[in-house]
Amino acid sequence: MKPYSSQVRQEAVRLYESGKSQKSISVELQVSYKTICNWIKRYKAGSLKGLIPAYSSCGRKQKYPQEIIGRAVWYKREHSLWGAGFILLKLAEDFPNIELPKERQLQNYFQKYGVQVKRDRLPRPKGNWATAPFERVQVDAKECLTLADGSPCCYLNFTDEYTGSDLDAFVFPLRPNK
Repeated sequence: MKPYSSQVRQEAVRLYESGKSQKSISVELQVSYKTICNWIKRYKAGSLKGLIPAYSSCGRKQKYPQEIIGRAVWYKREHSLWGAGFILLKLAEDFPNIELPKERQLQNYFQKYGVQVKRDRLPRPKGNWATAPFERVQVDAKECLTLADGSPCCYLNFTDEYTGSDLDAFVFPLRPNK
């Protein structure tokens, strides 16, 4: 969305007051018709003050009192092993009948205030894992499977350890040991 200066907004109102249609104002000022309609509506509701951009209403608002957030962060700092769910229960005891943040919001606050380290989604693998594609291939065998027709079979799967992609798979009939 393109921001417009207060001069452009006031010019739109002046043209509207002089009797021009909102469509012709839109074409003349090269501002979308919907924007002109919104400016005129705001002008009618609050005179020229209605045309001043309300940037204070932009963005997210902190929905919860700082006292609640501060207490949650204090709990986490004092009891590092407590999780967000348990801290939420403690907050419910401390602040009855007040809307509390969700667990995920508490976790975000903990990261924001540096009391909880942001962890990777998956733990780092231990050991000598492959560091390049096709460096090492894992072979997985599944035995004694039954096909849709009822016949027994085995399944052999080859997976690239680095990328996790399936390279090949073989299905073959089950044979008795000799």
